[in-house]
Amino acid sequence: MNFDLTSLQPLLVLSCLALILGGAAAVRPRVAEGISWGLAAVSALMAVVIGLTPLGTRASVPWIPDWSVEWSLHITGLSRLFGLVVCGMGTFVFAYASRYLRDYERRGECIGLLAAFMVSMLGVVLAADLVTLFVAWELTSVTSFLLIGIERERESARRAAVQAFVVTGAGALAMLAGFVMIYQVAGTWRLDQIPDLSSHPSTPWIVGLVALGAMAKSAQVPFQFWLPSAMEAPTPVSAYLHSATMVKAGVFLLLTLGPILGKSLAWTPILATVGCLTALAGAHLAWQADDLKRILAGTTVSSLGLMVALVGLSKQLATGAVLVFLLGHCLYKGALFMVAGNFTFISGEKKASRLSGLGRAYPLLWASALVAELGLAGFGPVLAFVGKEVAFKAAPLSMLIALAVASPMLVACAWRLAFAPFLGPTPTGARPLPLAMLLPPVLLGAMSLAGGFAPTAIQSWLIDPVVGPGLKRFSVIPELDAALLATLLALGVGIWLALKTRPTNAVTLAERAYGSVVAWLRQTGESVRATTQDKPVRKRVLTVILVATTVLAIGFLADPSMVWPDLQLPTVPVLLVATLIFGGAVATVFAPTRISGIVSLGVTGLGLALLFLLMGAPDLAMTQLTVEIVTVVIFVLVFHHLPRIGYHATRSIRMRDAVAALVLAGFLTLALLSVTGRPDLARSAEFYAANSMPLALGKNVVNTIIVDFRAMDTLGEITVLAAAALGVTSLFGKSLAHKEEA
Repeated sequence: MNFDLTSLQPLLVLSCLALILGGAAAVRPRVAEGISWGLAAVSALMAVVIGLTPLGTRASVPWIPDWSVEWSLHITGLSRLFGLVVCGMGTFVFAYASRYLRDYERRGECIGLLAAFMVSMLGVVLAADLVTLFVAWELTSVTSFLLIGIERERESARRAAVQAFVVTGAGALAMLAGFVMIYQVAGTWRLDQIPDLSSHPSTPWIVGLVALGAMAKSAQVPFQFWLPSAMEAPTPVSAYLHSATMVKAGVFLLLTLGPILGKSLAWTPILATVGCLTALAGAHLAWQADDLKRILAGTTVSSLGLMVALVGLSKQLATGAVLVFLLGHCLYKGALFMVAGNFTFISGEKKASRLSGLGRAYPLLWASALVAELGLAGFGPVLAFVGKEVAFKAAPLSMLIALAVASPMLVACAWRLAFAPFLGPTPTGARPLPLAMLLPPVLLGAMSLAGGFAPTAIQSWLIDPVVGPGLKRFSVIPELDAALLATLLALGVGIWLALKTRPTNAVTLAERAYGSVVAWLRQTGESVRATTQDKPVRKRVLTVILVATTVLAIGFLADPSMVWPDLQLPTVPVLLVATLIFGGAVATVFAPTRISGIVSLGVTGLGLALLFLLMGAPDLAMTQLTVEIVTVVIFVLVFHHLPRIGYHATRSIRMRDAVAALVLAGFLTLALLSVTGRPDLARSAEFYAANSMPLALGKNVVNTIIVDFRAMDTLGEITVLAAAALGVTSLFGKSLAHKEEA
């Protein structure tokens, strides 16, 4: 175990504290508001710890030494920047949620899941190896799924949660395949030990798989449709997960693997093309939307597309532009989501076109909205403008054209949200805005302004440790060049679009395609169910036998060579037990009653227990004996109340079933003999016998295999049994409830 106790231990302690507080909020919703303030303080402390921890600090716990697999964290320039984003935004979101969720029915559950998400996201950005990164990546997907669908009584929330989980989960599986290929090529999971793989023949496949995972997580084309649907979640969730942090995990992944894969011929074409298309698609999505959060979701998709396209350039200036724009985007987009939440809190309205007259009653809210909209429009003395100017300087002509087309639509969205909700007569019945909901967007806007006026300090502290020295100093004062001309042109065209056009709320092509795929899967599942399940049990079993026989036959045809084991003549007791087992099986088939069939079946089980005992495995014999006794008792108790067996099948059907069973049994016997004859199995047995005591500290080889060497399999089996028990319990509960109602 290798821990730097002086630096990362406080961060780990604070993470555990955040999880404990989140659990307390979920269990005791009445104290959720106070716990939310506590989590805001913990998030701020985490940000301080990450900011003060020296670069290069590492903590690791090996858990599969033979595979070099370990849980490990480290602090690099990139992980520090993203860690500050996660914890800094967490501070504002928890403070905002403390009041926004006060009257929310599931406030405790929501705050608890937000705490779990924050720790999971920290695991992603601080991961020092691919295994830790993947596990934390999936935890963010799970918490996001639960948060999007937290209002589970609404069908739209359930559908959006499933949609987000399916898309990001499918991308994660592709990413996992890419990680495995990286391990096979590099021989290590540790990120700091993986060499440059750009020239390896497998790199194009790795790039494609990793890019799929990042594209799904960061809502890139063709997966951009899931992010607007995720706006079903409460506003603090949207501000934290689907604007500032989780959706940027894909950008983080690409930046992390850029030094390893960035020189590949497939890197730039894939990322630049997808990023430009996403920037256009997201801008169009936001421009034609009227729902406040869907507008902001569309602009987030467009901004993520810009970041991915710049990452694909693999240049120092482009990487610097990504990082500074990412920081600016977190500040203004987090503020905008909170402003949108305040709109809904004040008026109960979620449509931008129905809002007006809030400027006089809420001047500070309007000021924070104006500053945030400057960042969205990419103009003015804000940090996002600095990043956008640098991005335009780093972009080649083809990318610049795509961004120039997308920018006016973003400007139009900014104009609509900055003025229309605030101008006009003051509406009646508006609610007062609590200070806890007003201060977070105001402070985020102030930080955006401060970053715009001091980009050099941010560059020296956060950007240079990632991209290295030599990058030209950033400045809020634009140069008279093509980038400034493109910005001014986008500003003018965007204002014209805002004044002359109206939202259409059209459904995107990608969203319709997803709906078609889901509908096709449902129809296919229904047809398969009708084909395989709407039959008597005899036919279903016959179908299983035929499929298994076909698979075995294909396996033998694909590899006809069979290695026969060195079979030795068994001893007389073993032959007698084998005869007993065979006789019990035959008696079970021809048993005239269920009770006699159960007894005959029990004879076969007892025979197997005797066989294990004769082979020197008393623990297996005891397990088999216990299971057999319990099974026989349950069968007797259940089947005693059923009618007598009636043989309704004709002779031809019985002959058919017998032939099918004998063919499958023959193939299974051949397969077992072939597997038994493999020489590598002997090496496996030698490994377990030799390492049972040194590695697992157990003398019983079978037990150490179950609980140590194959512990994950055992955990999976326990999980399945627990899930089955919960399902049965719920069914019994529903049955009893129905009986009481009757």
